[in-house]
Amino acid sequence: MHITLFLNRGHSFPILLKGKEFIQPKKVCPLTLERSETMKVAISSRGQTLDSMMEPRFGRCSWFVVVDTGNGEHNAYSNEINLSAAQGAGIQAAQNVTHYGVEAVITGQCGPKAYKTLKVAGIKIFSGADGTVSEALEKLNGGLLEEAGEADVEGHWM
Repeated sequence: MHITLFLNRGHSFPILLKGKEFIQPKKVCPLTLERSETMKVAISSRGQTLDSMMEPRFGRCSWFVVVDTGNGEHNAYSNEINLSAAQGAGIQAAQNVTHYGVEAVITGQCGPKAYKTLKVAGIKIFSGADGTVSEALEKLNGGLLEEAGEADVEGHWM
């Protein structure tokens, strides 16, 4: 019996079922799938609600509001530890966002180290956004935000 297990980030991997055990084939070829209608998105924010203003600085925002675009559920995660970090705020914030299981980030600006960390994790970056968290989501859903092709600010320690 052969089944396909769909995983996050747009990849599927074939899994063989033998009795009650799952056996992964030795050669795995991930297949790129079309983006689903819904996804989890992290928005850099100054507050904890959908009405909060966005924070333009990804690594030094006060909060990340994570929204499931399918059902509208949202949670806020503090980024306070990175507000006064001497360096590495962008990398740490990117690692934290990865743990939230998001597929995309909406922010005002994203530095080179945060950009690289997010890209390696397979997370899409939409920068240049402003307004409230809910307005940023509306822009994303309306196709008004473009995916960033590179970092849009210089790193502090480059």
